[in-house]
Amino acid sequence: MNTQKLKIAIVDDELSVLDITERFITKRLDSKVDTYSNPVVASKNFDTSDYDLVLLDLFMPQMNGIEILEQLLLKKPNQKILLTTAYHNLEKYIENYNQSNIDYIKKPFDSLSTMEKKIKSLLAIN
Repeated sequence: MNTQKLKIAIVDDELSVLDITERFITKRLDSKVDTYSNPVVASKNFDTSDYDLVLLDLFMPQMNGIEILEQLLLKKPNQKILLTTAYHNLEKYIENYNQSNIDYIKKPFDSLSTMEKKIKSLLAIN
């Protein structure tokens, strides 16, 4: 039995979203979670750190989430990514990417259990 914890990164410029999401994922998925409020710092860390999943806000002031998405997928084409955004037309952003590796959820999160289901689906865990 594999007892290694999942390693998950959350990138969001909203500190309250980082806090709530980190606490929820740590508790519900028994994961090690790294949080980044600065997408530029996150992008640099992705060069040297491996994550099972990255939760990535699409629209942040310092760096667009699409830029990070593209950089990540160039280096790690099988990276699992859950995009988060308050904007509701995400299909146009992800239609050119491998749909089995990327999903999205809209903010505000109507249900943290929906997030949990999407994470488990991406990671293929029960």
